[in-house]
Amino acid sequence: MILYRVQVVLQRDIYDDWLHYMLHDHIPEVLATGCFSGYSIARVVDASADDITVCISYSCASMSAYDRYQSQYAPALQANHSSRYGALVSASRIILTDDLSLDSAPTSASRSTEHVG
Repeated sequence: MILYRVQVVLQRDIYDDWLHYMLHDHIPEVLATGCFSGYSIARVVDASADDITVCISYSCASMSAYDRYQSQYAPALQANHSSRYGALVSASRIILTDDLSLDSAPTSASRSTEHVG
């Protein structure tokens, strides 16, 4: 199994709007691609932070499903998110696998960081 994890840092004053958008628009659109079988979302507990950090993990059966998402769907979905929130949000991404064999390492880039906007 492959986990595509997106960590998002956002300003507190947009959190409610952002969460509603993610739960009702963005995440359903990602799942509608057919590349992922499910997701989980969690907020990082850090009451002293000025910003809020949220992690979204999408699960998919194979690296080819993830690659298909990246090539066919991710650019438009990320552009929609970026046009809505711009520099108010930054995201980093990482790919995880439950296959611990060193002989079957994923072929795609395993990590990217960007400022959305």
